[in-house]
Amino acid sequence: MKKRLVMTIAFLVLCMVVLLGACNRENGTLPSSPKTLLEHGQDVVALMDEMAGSESYRQAMGGSDELKQVMQSIGNHGQPLAVYKITLPDNLATSSFGVDTSDWSDALKQNMRSRTASMIINQLNGSMGVAKLTAASACTAQKTFVSKDVTAPVTYLYVYGGATPAAVTFMPGEDGAVMASGVFVFTDSLPTGSLKEVKEMFAPYSATVEQVTE
Repeated sequence: MKKRLVMTIAFLVLCMVVLLGACNRENGTLPSSPKTLLEHGQDVVALMDEMAGSESYRQAMGGSDELKQVMQSIGNHGQPLAVYKITLPDNLATSSFGVDTSDWSDALKQNMRSRTASMIINQLNGSMGVAKLTAASACTAQKTFVSKDVTAPVTYLYVYGGATPAAVTFMPGEDGAVMASGVFVFTDSLPTGSLKEVKEMFAPYSATVEQVTE
């Protein structure tokens, strides 16, 4: 009798969970993650750090000895010294890259805006040599989650002591879904990782830079 009662209660709880999930889907909403963007970004950086620090992963990526050395020297990413929120202007493709977007659809403009931060970071990594550009590409990582806090693309730059900085760009999708994509940033422009240095590095792109204090 007691066993049957427990099974009945468990069944009712399961039904409630299923119905709640169905209601959420009908209302176009999904449960939001309790983590902050800073924490989600740290999850991505942790995966990138694991990639760079794994000898078997470096072997799997193949490439030159120089590439493997670059990946090995990326460093350990524990607690960041500072985190900066970088917001790029909507018209960056026109103002900084000289692209005429007058005949672009809104969907194409949004797609371009979502990719702009990655394009800038790829330029920075490319200026440091092929091996570092390739290493950054080999150690990219992503995760998806649900959040009401991301309505437009935004990038968090994580600065560490003795380790390569990492940038995580958060891109909004449908129904509150967010894609977080991370990449290491190889640069000589952040010797101390100060707010002033970050602002100067992104000044050519008219970016708004502020320190995250979450």
